[in-house]
Amino acid sequence: MPVFSAPEELRVYENAFHPLGSVAAEIFRSGAEWLERVLAGELSEAGRDVRHYVQRNGTVSDGNVDPCWWLGQGPPAIA
Repeated sequence: MPVFSAPEELRVYENAFHPLGSVAAEIFRSGAEWLERVLAGELSEAGRDVRHYVQRNGTVSDGNVDPCWWLGQGPPAIA
C-alpha cells in the first residue's frame, strides 16, 4: 500500500479555542490558499513542516517542530 505525505503547515492562534470564532474566516481562507499552493506544486519540498504562531495583535512567529515554544514553553508574548 503506498504511503502518501503532504506538505505540513500548522497555525496556532493565541487565545483562540474551539469553536474558532473570530479567526474562523482566516482559517478557512488560509486552508484554501494552502490547497491551491499544493495543487500548483509550490509546496513540494520533501519534509516540509512549517508552524505559525499568530498573536492577537496580528504578528506571526514562524518555525518548525523545533522552536522552544513548541516544546511546552509559551512564546515570548505569553511567557
